[in-house]
Amino acid sequence: MHNRTRLALAIALALVAGPARTEEKPAPVVPPKGIELVKVKTAGAAAGFVLPGSRVDVLFVTAEKKTVRAAENVLVYAVETKDNGESTYSVGLDKKQAEAVAKLQRDGAKPGLLLRKPDGK
Repeated sequence: MHNRTRLALAIALALVAGPARTEEKPAPVVPPKGIELVKVKTAGAAAGFVLPGSRVDVLFVTAEKKTVRAAENVLVYAVETKDNGESTYSVGLDKKQAEAVAKLQRDGAKPGLLLRKPDGK
């Protein structure tokens, strides 16, 4: 093959392939100052409906069957759903809410999320 033919072939392949593609990772979402991301694992009925950007209340059911609202109207930053139906939600909580959630999780309370209307009410 002549050099001109090789060059023409290389140019044609480059045109067909288009620009080189790179796998760019999205920029990380950074919560506002004073808000920390806390992971809440649940296998509730809201799975599939709660998406990043949703607003939720974080609830727990204690061993005494008492429902505790640990956080109200908080933003969901990320959702990871496994094949077994278990979902992990990263929610933005202030320090007091994060401490309440951590204590309830340590005590073995069962977590759940209550999806709010899009207007936050």
